[in-house]
Amino acid sequence: LRCSPVISHCPRARSTPGSPSRKSRQRQSSVWAGPCGLTGQRLTPGSSSSALPQNNAMFDELLKRLKQLESIKIKLELDEEGYLDRECPADQCLFQFKVNGEDQSKLGKDEPMFCPLCGHSAAPTSWNTSEQLDHAREQGKAYISGQIGDALAADARNFNNRQPSSGFLRMSMGVQGFKHGAVIVPAPAKEALTLKIVCDQCSFRFAVVGSAFFCPHCGHTSVERLFDDALRKVLTKVEAEPQIRQALETSIGRDASELTCRSLIESSLSDCVGAFQSLAEAIHLRSNPAKKPRRNAFQNLEEGGQLWQDAFGKNYDSWLSPTELKELNVFFQQRHLLAHREGLVDQDYINKSGDTRYGVGQRLVIKAPEVTRLAALVGRLGAGLRNP
Repeated sequence: LRCSPVISHCPRARSTPGSPSRKSRQRQSSVWAGPCGLTGQRLTPGSSSSALPQNNAMFDELLKRLKQLESIKIKLELDEEGYLDRECPADQCLFQFKVNGEDQSKLGKDEPMFCPLCGHSAAPTSWNTSEQLDHAREQGKAYISGQIGDALAADARNFNNRQPSSGFLRMSMGVQGFKHGAVIVPAPAKEALTLKIVCDQCSFRFAVVGSAFFCPHCGHTSVERLFDDALRKVLTKVEAEPQIRQALETSIGRDASELTCRSLIESSLSDCVGAFQSLAEAIHLRSNPAKKPRRNAFQNLEEGGQLWQDAFGKNYDSWLSPTELKELNVFFQQRHLLAHREGLVDQDYINKSGDTRYGVGQRLVIKAPEVTRLAALVGRLGAGLRNP
């Protein structure tokens, strides 16, 4: 920026309050204020310009400071348990979770991360949360403004120090409108999450709300963890059913509430059976990749038990009593009836389940305690399958 000898030509310059006569203005100088809050003295026609700098380095400090502002680092705080907030960058997901700060620091710069919910992968720099990004913008703007203000103030001091100590006219420069000494505040962390997970493949530690399907580090999907999560979700739904029913009765009416809660309980029964099938298939295939069972074989307890006997020398009766296996078979047959006949009883159901409480043409009635019992039986059997 070059300082012109006739500063009064600045289009944004303004005189201080008061309106001296034209003759008076020709005899004196007055204060002016120009762009960016810079202040100085207006020269009257015919006055000496020897006070003006003879070089073009009026804003050396500002130019130097601007070069240093090409990038700004803003620290992200860890929560009280040492976990860092992350967010899936996929617009259709935006799932928020946490990763252990120590484990995160060991990752390579080019190693992709994975969303625990949807499995989306992206570079490590893509996982800042919306709150972290908003905080970074706010802190960055405040810091840049402060740095520019500090640099302009330093340039103004340097300019003033270069002015001659004697002479008829002395110029000075000042800076206004900036907050000086801005300090970057780290982005705060959200409260800690209770569900902590350790990947059984790479030992990476992370935390989520609800459930997770993929490891953020290696992308591994643990069938054992999925099984545990499925049963936990079932029990959570069943336990919350009274509160859900009450809330729905208030919002959508008693009839709609009854239909919704009945569907919730019946779907929970199907969720238990589906979780067991997925676990059994994965463990069996992992140990016997050359002998893939037919589709849905583990929804049939007799067939699934024989497959386990052939592969590992143990049948389901190694972990459940005959009475418990009979009880489990009823639940499995009920799931089949709900999935394929809307719960309407036929003779085939009675023959396969031995359940004589219903006659042909009646509809199954599934209640919360039955789902809880199924989850307990499936959980015990699943625990045995993990250690064949």
